[in-house]
Amino acid sequence: MREILSILQLYNADRWLLLFYAAALLFLLWKRKDTKSVVLLGIFPLVIFAFFLFPVSFTIYRKLDGPETYYRLAWMMPMTATIAYASVLLAQQAEKTAKEGRGKRFEGTETILVLLVCVILIASGGRYTYNNIHITPAENRLHLPQTVINLCDYIESQADGSRNIQAAFPSEHVHYVRQYTTHIRLSFGREMMVERWGFENPVYAEMEEKETIDAEKLAEALLADECRFVVLNAAKPIDGALEEYGYEKLVLLDGYYVYKNEDIPIA
Repeated sequence: MREILSILQLYNADRWLLLFYAAALLFLLWKRKDTKSVVLLGIFPLVIFAFFLFPVSFTIYRKLDGPETYYRLAWMMPMTATIAYASVLLAQQAEKTAKEGRGKRFEGTETILVLLVCVILIASGGRYTYNNIHITPAENRLHLPQTVINLCDYIESQADGSRNIQAAFPSEHVHYVRQYTTHIRLSFGREMMVERWGFENPVYAEMEEKETIDAEKLAEALLADECRFVVLNAAKPIDGALEEYGYEKLVLLDGYYVYKNEDIPIA
């Protein structure tokens, strides 16, 4: 149960948006009497939330997919629609009450004030999405790192027209290569980024899991994988030289060395 509450706290970003949502939900249950609204915006979210907090649900989900994505169950609760709907109803209620008290003077003022307060609570109840290390200003129209595009274009230019190129990229690039081109087949991909999946890959082990690359062992793994190209971060130390094992250093591009083995046949 403690792990579930920790996931819920992270989902809430240590703010009060869930509390605001709970207040909006209760307000709707109090004000709305029609069955559709009560079921869709009231009862259904409560069932989902109960399921989310139920330890057996968490245990089953963890075995099927893992705890990292458990928070996604909370996406089924219509937070946005409920908060927006409740805010409008509250504004209407405030306006109605004001009219009964003082006629038509300053008509609409209460609506604006209530909605303004709700907007402030919504904005301050979360975190600014773009304050994230994974979100950076676009470098190009494709919204991909320009370095990846440059490396892919260069490798394709050296592939003698092949549209089936086997290459090994550093882990920081594997998410983007496939988004840019389908002509390059990676020796390892995102499956190696998630430890709990338990995948093993000799090329990844030699390239990424060691502080200093062993050129001989990396070359053995690359040759076994029939990897014609390999991209290495120039800042990462390497013991030995890949040139001794058939890999020619072609270029230093954007801080990465590109190697090619002419002895590996083109697919």
